[in-house]
Amino acid sequence: MKWKTIAESLWMYEDSCNVYAVKGSSGIVVINAGTGEWLKHVNELPNKVTAVLCTHFFRDHSAGAAKAARRGIQIYAPYWEQEQFSDPTGLFQRRETYIIYDNIWDFYAPIEPIPVTHWLKDWETVSIGDLSFRVIPTPGVTLGAVSLVCELEGKKVVFCGEVIHSTGKIARIAPLQYNYNDLPGALNVYYSTRMLKDIDIDILAPSLGIPIINGAKGAVKDALTSLEENIRFAVSGRPEYKPYFESLDADPLQKVSDHIYQSRFGGASTWFVLSDSGKVLSIDYGYHIFHSAGSSYPYPRNRRSILHGLDGLKRQFNIEGIDVVLVSHFHDDHVNGIPLLQRLYGTRCWAGENFAQILADPMSYNFPCTWPEPISVEPQPLGVPIKWEEYTFLLHPMSGHTRWGTLIEFNADGMHTVAT
Repeated sequence: MKWKTIAESLWMYEDSCNVYAVKGSSGIVVINAGTGEWLKHVNELPNKVTAVLCTHFFRDHSAGAAKAARRGIQIYAPYWEQEQFSDPTGLFQRRETYIIYDNIWDFYAPIEPIPVTHWLKDWETVSIGDLSFRVIPTPGVTLGAVSLVCELEGKKVVFCGEVIHSTGKIARIAPLQYNYNDLPGALNVYYSTRMLKDIDIDILAPSLGIPIINGAKGAVKDALTSLEENIRFAVSGRPEYKPYFESLDADPLQKVSDHIYQSRFGGASTWFVLSDSGKVLSIDYGYHIFHSAGSSYPYPRNRRSILHGLDGLKRQFNIEGIDVVLVSHFHDDHVNGIPLLQRLYGTRCWAGENFAQILADPMSYNFPCTWPEPISVEPQPLGVPIKWEEYTFLLHPMSGHTRWGTLIEFNADGMHTVAT
């Protein structure tokens, strides 16, 4: 038999990557597709394969998805890798060749378009029959990579793609060199390792390497901790990375006053205003600082919204989500996290009437620094008081950095405050 039993209702096939088969009541769900060689042996499985879930776009993980789709199997792929799955030919044609210092492995995308049934969005739960998969953002070898968490026969299984290979190791380090002569992808792997350590994992199933099965000695956490240590050693000759690692152990919120906090990991300044009723208004909400330091070529495929500050709000104030984001201007580094907040928490977006339409309909404007996802936005008048909870905000037109922006004026904790 080509399929190896890993646990009850869980098998693995050694293709160009590890292809996992998970048994559900309505069929088999396969994690990653390799070359598709495993399709020749599906008759060894106890039921038909109904879906393939890919953790990232690398060809040795995704090429078989096209073959699976031709057999009527549904394909699920990461939301942040739509270009690589849907239009690889166009991507190869658009990708610059000469005098280019972008080392992201876009050329390792599949060589034919893959029809995707559903795009896996960060933090959503996807149900396929009686199986549920929680989508966890775990960037690393690709910026859009995800891990999938599944409860199986009372055990928590995490299909983590290339986050880890085995204890303390990753399969390949070259994809982490997003730009010439640097290694920012190592920061992303470190972040993703931290994400996985927060999950009580019974079986960690990497796409390259060997499954790590937890026991009395905590094999999974030890494996991830060893990887963290090795990553820090690998980049120890790059002192500019040290503050990033140290900041992960710091409070995610920086206190300004009793009701104003700054998100420590906001790539562009993100300010949280807390109300006495337990709600939060955020002034801007852009990139997580770890992931804004990705490729120096800021195509949408090289950018991703990652939550920041929310863990601090939950831990310190037991606040889930953000009620309103009040936007200072339309640039992507100040707004790219808003669609994610709106999907997860129903967050409202307020923006000055002088630029709100750019957020709502970015395709109609040819402005630089514009985020491509449309944002549900409520235009706000300039020079007219705006009430939120016990606060009053006043928006003033402010050009300079961009022609269309606002200065945000309010009072909090006895201080006259402006966000500029």
